[in-house]
Amino acid sequence: MQINELTQKIIAEKPRTILVLGACDTGKTTFTLDLAKRLVQHSPTAILDSDTGQSHIGLPSTIAYANLTPGTTDYQSLTANAPAFIGDVTPTGHLLQFCAALHNCLRSAREHAHTVLIDTPGYISDSTARALWHETYRLIAPDLIIALQKENELEHILASLPKNARITRIIAPSHIPAKTPAARRAYRSNLFRRYFNNARTWTVDLKTTPYQSRSNLTPQNIANRVLALRNYNSHDTALAIAKEYDPRTRQLTILSPATPCSDIAALIFGDFTLEPAAIP
Repeated sequence: MQINELTQKIIAEKPRTILVLGACDTGKTTFTLDLAKRLVQHSPTAILDSDTGQSHIGLPSTIAYANLTPGTTDYQSLTANAPAFIGDVTPTGHLLQFCAALHNCLRSAREHAHTVLIDTPGYISDSTARALWHETYRLIAPDLIIALQKENELEHILASLPKNARITRIIAPSHIPAKTPAARRAYRSNLFRRYFNNARTWTVDLKTTPYQSRSNLTPQNIANRVLALRNYNSHDTALAIAKEYDPRTRQLTILSPATPCSDIAALIFGDFTLEPAAIP
């Protein structure tokens, strides 16, 4: 099925939630934007970006959505809404956080758009990926799944879904060059560097501020760990980089573009650190 035919099918059938699945380097992100630009000419449309490793809306390690306008031309013109931190740049090892963030972000997006297209990470290859997308289907109940594949690499995932799942298969372009791991790291580093470019250093008292971390905090393991500042509405309002920690006074020094405030309900520590190239 070609994109023109698919667009007319969606306009006629009016699915509200569309999940776009595909491996890395299949053109999912470009395809999702192209389809959304066509749909927004007919009804309010949003893109939810859950590709936490190669984010185009929001930052790596977060899930966020953006509303399109009829004049939208590219991802750079979009504004991230409801960003949710999952704790790493990959859903592997963070499936619970990924699913919770996706669900909460989708709930917010549905309040502002008739149609929400969900761009996804290219994690499709093993049984854990199959379980992830099966549970994601159960959690968000998409009205339509678009399977973008070069051959049949998604069939083991699609076969695990309920028989009444609506699936449209699209042949992915064969000419898309594969991004190297180094290129993917460089892309993430550039996004983080721009985000933290005007950040300031301030201190948080962990005696009075709750935090969540999968490991004990020590001066040795804290440096350059990424964390989220979560407010009392359970929204992740900003990211930060942990710089220093004094276990005696329990004072944590962070670098963040956010302004020091009393609206921090909790700090959510991630399980990854930034490379020096990503820190201004």
